[in-house]
Amino acid sequence: MFSGGIGEHAPIVRGMICDGLDFLGVRLDATRNDGNAGVISSPAARAFVRVIPTDEELMIARARVRPARATVTAMAVTPDLLERMDAYWRAANYLSVGQIYLLANPLLREPLQPSHIKPRLLGHWGTTPGQNFAYVHLNRIITQHDLDMIFISGPGHGGPALVANTYLEGTYSEVYPAVTRDEAGLAILFRQFSFPGGIPSHVAPETPGSIHEGGELGYSLSHAFGAVFDNPDSESSPASWATARRKNGSARHRLAFEQVPQPDHRRRRSPDPAPERL
Repeated sequence: MFSGGIGEHAPIVRGMICDGLDFLGVRLDATRNDGNAGVISSPAARAFVRVIPTDEELMIARARVRPARATVTAMAVTPDLLERMDAYWRAANYLSVGQIYLLANPLLREPLQPSHIKPRLLGHWGTTPGQNFAYVHLNRIITQHDLDMIFISGPGHGGPALVANTYLEGTYSEVYPAVTRDEAGLAILFRQFSFPGGIPSHVAPETPGSIHEGGELGYSLSHAFGAVFDNPDSESSPASWATARRKNGSARHRLAFEQVPQPDHRRRRSPDPAPERL
């Protein structure tokens, strides 16, 4: 029996395979074989040789769809959970933009005045919603599947996102009791960001849970490599990058890209930390 791409469409290969098998009763009919007939054996042969049509792509797709459907079902997000995640994301975005722009009036209870705005702005709003989006979805995955996971922040001046999330979770107020989870604490949180006597615009050591100063591509890639090397059995080491280019990066950026050793993929299931393209 011949099937599949070569088996169905390569008469020469079929002939070469069957050549010399007369002692098994195999003998091809040249005309039938050249025409890819359903039965290509000679009428006088003792053994039937058949060509069975098949759709390999369809069979491969069917084999993958079944486990994929099971995975999607297991990870399904209910409308209620999706609504709560969206609310969390929007709250994190508000906390982030408040840190970047506001000196006072944290809940905008009064009409916005120039005196409420910081005179010098630091912190990149453009990188923030994406980081907050990744953070809330990673939180869901970690909780749902009890994963051992680390979030590595790469975007420059991306500190507002991580500070916002640690405040929203309650961790920030545990570490800094003066930054309470009310309007007064919110005013402190907003005013201190990238302000004299406050906190830096990066994910600095002051940020609860921080193990590196996020906001530099080179640092982030270096720590992503180290996290995977030190924890080869971890589920993943997700990272977030933005505003960087390999060709015109600084020396530390290029050094991070040029780290040659690769993880042993036989020991871990997660993807490489380095992106395919930036």
